[in-house]
Amino acid sequence: MTTLAPNVLTKLPLEPRRWGRYAVVSMGANFFIWAAALGYLKVAPIVYTCEWSLILPGAGAGSNLNLENIGSVASSVSSPFGGNSSVDPKANYKAIAESFTVRAAAAKKLKLTAEEFGEAKIKSVDQTSVLQFTITGSSGKMAQQKAIALNEALAERIEQLRLDELVRRENGFKRAIAEGRKKLEQAQRALLIYKTKTGITSSNQAQDLSTLVDALRKEQVQVLSQRNRASRRQQQLVQNLKITPQEAVDAFTLQVDPLFLQSMKDYNEAESSLTIYRSKWGDNHPEVIKEVARRRVAQEALIRQTQTLLGRKIDEKNLQRLNAGSSNRASLMQDLVTSKADEEGLTGQSKELTDQLSKFKKELSTLSRQQATLESLQRDLQIAEAVFSSTLGKIDVGKTDIFASYPLVQTLIEPGLPEVPSAPKKSFVLLGAAVASLLTTAGLILLWLRQKRKNETTKL
Repeated sequence: MTTLAPNVLTKLPLEPRRWGRYAVVSMGANFFIWAAALGYLKVAPIVYTCEWSLILPGAGAGSNLNLENIGSVASSVSSPFGGNSSVDPKANYKAIAESFTVRAAAAKKLKLTAEEFGEAKIKSVDQTSVLQFTITGSSGKMAQQKAIALNEALAERIEQLRLDELVRRENGFKRAIAEGRKKLEQAQRALLIYKTKTGITSSNQAQDLSTLVDALRKEQVQVLSQRNRASRRQQQLVQNLKITPQEAVDAFTLQVDPLFLQSMKDYNEAESSLTIYRSKWGDNHPEVIKEVARRRVAQEALIRQTQTLLGRKIDEKNLQRLNAGSSNRASLMQDLVTSKADEEGLTGQSKELTDQLSKFKKELSTLSRQQATLESLQRDLQIAEAVFSSTLGKIDVGKTDIFASYPLVQTLIEPGLPEVPSAPKKSFVLLGAAVASLLTTAGLILLWLRQKRKNETTKL
């Protein structure tokens, strides 16, 4: 211990000198720090920051137009945040706002260049439809004017893009209208030419003709049934009267002739008298001979008159068959003639109906084919009309659909007038200088203490 004391004492004057060097360095470092901080506050430009926010409403809109008997037009604007998740309208609007076109338009409003105007900082808030904008200016009023100019330029650019889209869409609609009108005119012309060529004018013609054919078929069935009844009645009368229908007609022809009736009367009287006379006298009796001669004259007169009336000779046997005789037989013969006439009339009517049916069936077959073609042409015309009308409606409805590609955007927070500059931050600068000064001083002190400890260790 006695040997170390003189050494320590001899080296004491060196500590104040080392402490002094550290003190000078500390003062110099602190002076530089504070001089730099105060100089920055002196020369740094004052910057004001203006903030505002835009919001994109998420609700969609839609409209539906029904055209009775023609078609319908539907127009809808879905939510910009639904459907395709890979497309974010906020990112689109951010890109538009950051574009040189929008910045140049905003700068032009303030008579600045795009470089002088600067760029705005845009932040998309997650899980919302909000875009936050920040822009700086040399004064609070300038920052606010830049914000307003940029907001207006963005709105004008979006509106310009919407109008450009509408113009392009309307041009497409016009081309579609021209094509639709062309197809409509072609369909109308084809239908008119076909109607003129075939004479078919209504889709009900085939139905009307089919109804007529059915009515003729029913009428033909009724006529055939009536003819069969008349034929059966005729056959029954022929069996009962033992004469044919033609013979019955001949009998009525003879029964209405006065000469024939007179001759028949003379013949019957002579025959009656002859029967009486023969029962009393022989054939050579004068009265018998007289009545025989009278009967022969009447018979010859009957034959001559029958030949005159009927155009053919009828012997005595057949002549007796043509005699109507009683009123009952005459009535039956009249029924036979009537049945014969009815049968012939109904046969002719049936033949006429058959001819009409054959004719109308051919017409119906042709008309059915024509009807199918007509309906096809009418459907083509209806489709062309529906497409044309729907396209016309889409133009007017589509003009209201201005938010399909560029959704509605609204100012959520208006650009305010900043009253306090955002840079430089005097408190932050002074606090930074103080922290730097404190850290520098503490570092020098620690370095001095470390050196001192190291020297003391070396002495020991």
